[in-house]
Amino acid sequence: METQTIYDFFYQKLAANSVIQADCNGRIYEDEAPQEADYPFITLSILSIEDITSINNARCSVSGEVLVKVVGLGNDMARLTRLDNAIDAVLQNHAGGDGVVTVTRVQPYRVGGYENGILYKNLGGIYAVETGV
Repeated sequence: METQTIYDFFYQKLAANSVIQADCNGRIYEDEAPQEADYPFITLSILSIEDITSINNARCSVSGEVLVKVVGLGNDMARLTRLDNAIDAVLQNHAGGDGVVTVTRVQPYRVGGYENGILYKNLGGIYAVETGV
């Protein structure tokens, strides 16, 4: 299915990056991380997806948006920023191959908050993606 193609593409591209590998050690998850996950980690969430059809109503591609964010402790902003920059360098303006036609960041993302007295930060972006079928 196209949604799994998107998740697989994002995972493979991010996991292959040396900065992301060094800091996250494979901690890249679909939608949410396990409760016991070490920090920092990356989550991938499809926010929207729609079929693109041709004149004869045949599905020719899928277009959507994916939220990619690094989650970490609020006192670790230098590492979170380094990871956010690495994510964007890997994904921004990707074109062709891998079942994914294009990837472009359409919006930066930053959220922070406390949970059980601990400050967490989320940095990343929302990426527009289009795949072939």
